[in-house]
Amino acid sequence: MSSVQSVNRAIAIIKKLGGLKEGISVTNLSNDLDLNISTVYRLLKTLREDGIVTQNEITLRYSLGVGFLEIALNYLSSMDLRKAAAQHMKMLQEKTGETVNLALIDGFEVVYIDRIESNQDLRHSISIGKRAAIHCTSLGKAIIAFMDRDVISKLLSKTPLQKNTTFTKDSVEAIMAELLEIQKTRVAVDDREHQEHIRCVGSPIFDIRGNVIAAVSVSGPISRVTYKKFEELKREIRKTAQSISEDLGWVETK
Repeated sequence: MSSVQSVNRAIAIIKKLGGLKEGISVTNLSNDLDLNISTVYRLLKTLREDGIVTQNEITLRYSLGVGFLEIALNYLSSMDLRKAAAQHMKMLQEKTGETVNLALIDGFEVVYIDRIESNQDLRHSISIGKRAAIHCTSLGKAIIAFMDRDVISKLLSKTPLQKNTTFTKDSVEAIMAELLEIQKTRVAVDDREHQEHIRCVGSPIFDIRGNVIAAVSVSGPISRVTYKKFEELKREIRKTAQSISEDLGWVETK
């Protein structure tokens, strides 16, 4: 059986289980999908290992598991994210005059999914869909600061920490120490670490479950984003990220 066939059949199983509240036996599932019972067992075993499906210990019926719910919630969060962030990003751009960015994490990179550009002549322009390394961007650091420390430490250790500018931190120890501070303040900075002439400050966005799913940032040229303005932007970006998080259902716990 080819990998494409396996994927198609696994999808068929998931779709079938999605319409059954009480679950289904492997025999009935095999008959309904016209698949060999051994093939169905093998696919169910893989899906169970990933938490996509679960089996009732009493009835032995299969149904969708928590793993599938997590995927669905993540998808819904990403769909709601841009909508929830749009007005807050617009207000932040108007208040600061600088470019506002929204990004998700993918592997060792952040992916820009939305932005509102500064209307000033000199501005930080980033295309939607562009990727950047997590270790030298405020967006990336704002997200990974709230991930499991052991996972992040191993990830940073295994990944070449490219030094984009003379200001880029390329020490795992230095980055991990910075992430601890970000956990306390919910503010991450990129002081010319990604691009020599740009300063950027970001803050994490939490979903209804309290997980960090994205980050929002404001960035501009060092000629305008002085250290005095940098401090002002830190306060504004945290307020913006909190407002977006609250619109996604997050409730801060003291």
